[in-house]
Amino acid sequence: MARPAKRSRQSRRAARLDFTAIEIVGGLLPPEIVTRVAAFDMPDQSKETYGILRSLKLRDEIARSYQIALAHWERFDAARPGSSSAPRTFVLELLRDCFGFANIEGTGAVDLSGRSFPIRHASHGGKTPIVIAPMAPADSRGTGIDELLTQFGDETRRRSATQLLQEYLNADERALWGLASDGRTLRLMRDNASLTRPAWIEANLEKIFTEGLFADFSALWLLIHASRFGTNDAGPSDCTLERWRERGRIDGSAAREKLRLGVEAALLERSVISMNLLWFRLFWFPVGGEYDSGYCPDEEAGMYGLFAGFA
Repeated sequence: MARPAKRSRQSRRAARLDFTAIEIVGGLLPPEIVTRVAAFDMPDQSKETYGILRSLKLRDEIARSYQIALAHWERFDAARPGSSSAPRTFVLELLRDCFGFANIEGTGAVDLSGRSFPIRHASHGGKTPIVIAPMAPADSRGTGIDELLTQFGDETRRRSATQLLQEYLNADERALWGLASDGRTLRLMRDNASLTRPAWIEANLEKIFTEGLFADFSALWLLIHASRFGTNDAGPSDCTLERWRERGRIDGSAAREKLRLGVEAALLERSVISMNLLWFRLFWFPVGGEYDSGYCPDEEAGMYGLFAGFA
C-alpha cells in the first residue's frame, strides 16, 4: 500500500491554485497562467504544437498518457521499497512514454568554470537538465529532492537535487528550464538569480496516481510536455514556457496598473467628500457654535449625516 504523501514545508510559500496535487512556489508562473494552460486557453496549445498526430485529439492523447503513467507508477510503487534505482527508472520512463521526452541523454557530471554539476541526465540537446534523486528516508519529513546528498555535491559541500538543478540553471547560459524528481515529487524550475527566494512548480506524483487526480495530471501534462521546452536547435528563451512566463509578466503589470488607478480614484473620491463636508460645516455652523438639526432644513440635515458617515 502506498504511503501517504507528505507535504513539503515550502507549501507555506505556495500560491493558491485550484489543483490538489500542484502548487506554485515563488513567481515562476502566475496561478492565472497555469489555470489557463490547464483550460487549453493559452497560445501554443494546439495539438500540432504538442506534436500530436492529426488523426488524434489532444484530450485523448492526455488520457492515453495518463493510463500509461498509472501503469508505470504501479510498477514503481511495488519496486521502490527494495530498489535504489527505482526512482531513476520510473522518472525516465514517465518522461519518455508519457510526456514526450524521446531523447533523454546521460550526461554525467558537467564542469562549468571549474565547478562540477552532476546532473546525470538532459534532454533537448542538453539544454533541459533532469536531476533524479533517490527517495527520502522513511523517517524524513521532506522529499528526496530536498535531501542534502554527497552525490549531488561538489568538493566542498553536499547539495540537494533542487539546489543542484537551480545552481546549474543559473550557471549554464544554454539552459533555462529543467526538471527535478525523486519519483514521488516533480519540480519544474527555471534560471533564478535569487537563491534565497525559491521558485518552482511542484507536482505531487504520488497523490496524482494514488488518488486518481486526472485533472491534475492533465494540467501537468499540458505544462511540462517536452514540446514546451522548445526544439533542440532553438535558443533557450525560444520556447513556450518562456512565452507563457512573459505573458504572465505583462498581464501582471496590467493588473497592477489597473489596481493603482482604482486606488487613486478612490482616494480622489474620498478627498472630494471630505472637502464637501468641510464646506457644509463652515456654511451651516456659526464659529464656535453647536450643530442644531433645526438650524437647517431637513434635507440639509440628512446631507450632513451622509457626509459625516464618510468623514
